[in-house]
Amino acid sequence: MNLEQRDYGLADVELRSPGETGGNWHTFTGHAAVFNELSRPLYHPRIGEFRERIQPGAFRDVLEAKPDIHFCYDHDMGSAMASTRAGSLELTETQRGLKVWAKLNPDDVDVQRLLPKVRSGVAGQMSFKFVVGHDDLEERGTEVLRTINTFKLVPEVSVLPQGAYSGTDASIRSFLDDAIDLGRIGEERKDFSADKRKQLAKTGAAMPDGSFPIENTADLKNAIQAFGRAKDPAAAKAHIIKRARALGATGMLPDDWKAAARSLDTEGLEDRSQADDSLGLPNDVVSDEARRQAVARIHARVALNG
Repeated sequence: MNLEQRDYGLADVELRSPGETGGNWHTFTGHAAVFNELSRPLYHPRIGEFRERIQPGAFRDVLEAKPDIHFCYDHDMGSAMASTRAGSLELTETQRGLKVWAKLNPDDVDVQRLLPKVRSGVAGQMSFKFVVGHDDLEERGTEVLRTINTFKLVPEVSVLPQGAYSGTDASIRSFLDDAIDLGRIGEERKDFSADKRKQLAKTGAAMPDGSFPIENTADLKNAIQAFGRAKDPAAAKAHIIKRARALGATGMLPDDWKAAARSLDTEGLEDRSQADDSLGLPNDVVSDEARRQAVARIHARVALNG
């Protein structure tokens, strides 16, 4: 069970004093999570950029189970000021997201510490811990998008100091490491920057959009694993086979790809032979660069001649 944490800026926060509530308590309302909003980009060294969003209805199952959820400050359970079991905390799904309503005892020292922080903006974030029930991972060019469809567990929601370090980034990185290791995400992006991808795309070591960069056999292995999530599987397969041939590593290809690789190898031999003949030199004295230029001229003539 992987317990994760996410933080959001305080949204629609409203504090009411005992005089306003007509009782002997303060009330706090706000949203701990927002639906269909892309999270800020997080860079992960093994895959590149990562974003996340929460689907409407994602909290329905966990809320219907009526768990005991606590309202805390900075994820400190010792500071719990309200709970669903005590009837002082209500969590509901709205069109916007997960709405929090808490009834707070003005005699509670943690409440006394919290309220001025919220009013002054010192405490300007909400956060919640959770276990995912079901999610989807999608690779979009140079970015991975996670859609959380359902939550299995939400033990607490918290108010945090504005700008405070939280466990969100560490939590996401831990989740992504697990997803990569389980094969849910291909690791083909590695440490390639946007500029590096453009450079590799120009040389043919990456696809035109910068995806599937393959400089060595480790990249080749990762690209093969990520192939199923390619936007254009046929183009990605052709690119991977081409790079495998260039690296002399066609043996790493899946068995059902090897026939295509052998066909391309034969084409390559014919191209090289024609190139050497066009240069009028024995095969063993033609440089690779001269051969590449000659092959390009041959292909250009073929294209012009239809």
